[in-house]
Amino acid sequence: RKNLTERNAETWCAPRRSTSKPSPDDQIKRLRLMFESVEQFLRSPDYDKDLQGELSAACPNYMNVFLTAKRDLLRNDYGVVVTGDNLAGTSTLLNQLVRKKLFARHSIPCTKVTIIRIRDSEKMEIKCYSKDDTLIKEEEVQNFKTLRSIIRELDNISEIPGYLRNMYSVDVFLPVPILKVKYNKKTV
Repeated sequence: RKNLTERNAETWCAPRRSTSKPSPDDQIKRLRLMFESVEQFLRSPDYDKDLQGELSAACPNYMNVFLTAKRDLLRNDYGVVVTGDNLAGTSTLLNQLVRKKLFARHSIPCTKVTIIRIRDSEKMEIKCYSKDDTLIKEEEVQNFKTLRSIIRELDNISEIPGYLRNMYSVDVFLPVPILKVKYNKKTV
């Protein structure tokens, strides 16, 4: 029994009844293990072909839907929506939030309608998605200068490469202290 438990330590199991409430970090860890176990099952060569056929018939891109749900549920940051007309100061506000001059301030309208999500992260990277939430570009960067350069390229309609023309949203990952999740132990 001990060997079986050690071998399956990273497999999700239904939680046992307990009088103490798990911490938010423990809840996220359990959720991550559950998703990884299901994903491992779905990618397994032993995966039942009949079930795979049923899932494909019901939802042809079920794996993308599953992975998107996994990503969204495991994300533990806050969302802030910033919207405005051209020259309304949205880039200036975003620069103030991230405490860096990342987003260009333009005197003429040059941006296409793209959803930009700023995510708090220790590493800096950019991920671009199509409307069906398919990842079409992913790039990790080492400094703010490079990050700013990539954002400016994505921001300018005339310079966007062909493969990014159907870009719908962009996630910008960088350290943003104001977006860090802080748990209040009394409310959790």
